[in-house]
Amino acid sequence: MMTAIDERLTSAKRILIVDDEANISRIIKFNLEQEGFEVETAADGFIALSRVRAASPDLIVLDLIMPKMDGWEVAQQLKQDPATARIPILMLSIVQDREKGQRAGAAGYLLKPFSMDDLLREVRGLLGMEVQS
Repeated sequence: MMTAIDERLTSAKRILIVDDEANISRIIKFNLEQEGFEVETAADGFIALSRVRAASPDLIVLDLIMPKMDGWEVAQQLKQDPATARIPILMLSIVQDREKGQRAGAAGYLLKPFSMDDLLREVRGLLGMEVQS
């Protein structure tokens, strides 16, 4: 019989990738799916907000520099909404501003370029999954 903890660790976690660069989204999506995650993508902040509210992902991987609505605005709106405020956000940026990310509600912050190992380590940590060495 599967315990609640076993089920939490084995059931596929849902991740939303928000990035306007399609190649980056594809690479991240591929790598996360290889690890057993369910992954959806959004090409801008407006699409991201509607997908978060519709699908309630377990984690959001959020690029900060995007046209139309940047990642800072997306994070602010998500953190102000009680329905989405608890979803952890992993921010990705070419801009080194981890402190601003934390103030905006980011649970994690990766500087581009990053390795897939670093990304997977952050994702697992934010989802409360045991990191395997």
